[in-house]
Amino acid sequence: RDLVPKVIHILELLELQAAKNEKETDQLMEMKSRIERLEIEKNETRELREKFDRELELIEEQWRKEADNLMGLVSKLEDENRRLRDELQHKTNLNETS
Repeated sequence: RDLVPKVIHILELLELQAAKNEKETDQLMEMKSRIERLEIEKNETRELREKFDRELELIEEQWRKEADNLMGLVSKLEDENRRLRDELQHKTNLNETS
């Protein structure tokens, strides 16, 4: 007679513990799922960042090439400008002497 209430109480405690364990297991599974989603997002973000960095490097390289080409063109134009100025000066000097 004294044993039945104790067994019932123990069974009730086991039932509560099982429910608590199930709830914690559900929370754990939800957290694992959330972690997996966050890791996927982190990897996607890293891949996008790497792609952006590669594209930026290409743009910078193209800009440098274009800047070098333009500097070369400026140098050629300056040389031609000097040559034409010298030629004009020479012709002006010839006209003045004649």
